[in-house]
Amino acid sequence: MPAAVLTPAAMFTWAALRSGEPASVTLRFRLAAALRLTAWVTELTVMLGVATEHTFLLLLEPIDNSAAHASTYASVQQERTTLRKINKFKNIVDQMRKSLPKGLLEDFDTHFLGIQALIRTFRNEAGHPTGKLIDREQAFINLQLFIPFGRKAYELMAYFKREP
Repeated sequence: MPAAVLTPAAMFTWAALRSGEPASVTLRFRLAAALRLTAWVTELTVMLGVATEHTFLLLLEPIDNSAAHASTYASVQQERTTLRKINKFKNIVDQMRKSLPKGLLEDFDTHFLGIQALIRTFRNEAGHPTGKLIDREQAFINLQLFIPFGRKAYELMAYFKREP
């Protein structure tokens, strides 16, 4: 029988609480269950990738509901895949940098785009038959990296919700 990971539910709960944002109860349950046994690191990695993409898609909701920003970012929703949506979003943000608050985009490339890309890469390696194994330590690092990503995503959401 595989060794149990020490307090797996606590690890995700801690990460969710550290980000300062509410975490989906279902997602928390699934990630905690996925981390429970070391043999389930693959599932954790995939679910964390799904959570990262879902968080990005949640960011698009207040933009679509904003009269000020909906037309500017409309082309993002027209893309078919999440990766293309992320790339289109990045291109638009780069064009709009001067009109967005400076503090909002501080560490945008690192905390939002970089971490999202890293988690996505590990998710792809774990979810596709590449033969690469993700170890428990890397899964835990990815889980901790989700904190600044989530914080930046919710900071962006708050900005787009405030703007009329």
